[in-house]
Amino acid sequence: MSISSIRTETMSMRYFRFGNPEGTPFVILPGVALKSVMESAEAIKAQYWELSAKYCIYVLDRRTDMPDPYSVSAMAEDTAEALGALSLRNAVLYGVSQGGMIAQLIAAWHPELVGKLVVCSAAASIPEQAAAVFAEWERLAE
Repeated sequence: MSISSIRTETMSMRYFRFGNPEGTPFVILPGVALKSVMESAEAIKAQYWELSAKYCIYVLDRRTDMPDPYSVSAMAEDTAEALGALSLRNAVLYGVSQGGMIAQLIAAWHPELVGKLVVCSAAASIPEQAAAVFAEWERLAE
């Protein structure tokens, strides 16, 4: 499967696409990962094969040159910019975990991009105590 890149004036982001090229756009926004989801393209395609007859499925990564810090709000704006660069409108936006948080912000701030919103295992916000736990997980992972 071919991995492509979207380049705009402000950032670059990798993605892959499969399914029905004439189908409704179905955009998968994955959660936090220790490595790029692009390395799992074939496994992801296998998981969503049943949708590929009806949908043109896009899987987007985070921007390639992530700043530190990189807020969920900034991720949402970058992803919305990528969707615009791909000329995707009225897409089914499917966000998992952190991808679900990003998807919610895109739907709120750029409703023209979203036809349907599906959020899986995500919160609308992270309480301070949970943020501390996530920071510790990140430290341990490093």
